Amino acid sequence: SMFLASSFGKSTGAILTQTSIGRSLTNLLYVGTLHFAPSGPYVDSLIKHLKSTYASFKGVKYFIHSSEKMAVSYILDHLEQPALALIVLRQITPGKVNYVIRQNYTTLPNTNIALDRSTVGLNRKYQNYVLSGFMTIQKTVDEWAFSYTNASFTSDCSLPNIALMPFPTYPYNQNPFYQ
Repeated sequence: SMFLASSFGKSTGAILTQTSIGRSLTNLLYVGTLHFAPSGPYVDSLIKHLKSTYASFKGVKYFIHSSEKMAVSYILDHLEQPALALIVLRQITPGKVNYVIRQNYTTLPNTNIALDRSTVGLNRKYQNYVLSGFMTIQKTVDEWAFSYTNASFTSDCSLPNIALMPFPTYPYNQNPFYQ
């Protein structure tokens, strides 16, 4: 990305952007922009919550878009400003909370497969959820949604506890070191 190239030099930045560690480093070193859609009372309330709850949010550059499609178009047209995430609030009511966090797929583990057959031992790809900022964003939006809908006072639901677990791996049946 342009951020890594300008921070570490052109060749180092190019090398880092081609690795999963480098892409995760970008998220750690440069927060990137946050995008929200669709514009309206949900987004306004979430941003107000972020400003009043997290002092560091004042330093985050964010954009509000009229629709998810417009947000994606803007992000793709402005690749010089790396986007941390697009948060799309689809339905926020006491009976149903439906939102989507969209991030660059290269910073998150691939969840299209349930079991990684090529991994020997513990697969550490799940740790990318922490490095990418995904879990922090998820927890923040959940806290806001429960507060916004007063869900903790009107239903039997409770704020979810987010847990981090490694992806499943096959049991050891051989040791490649001794072969």
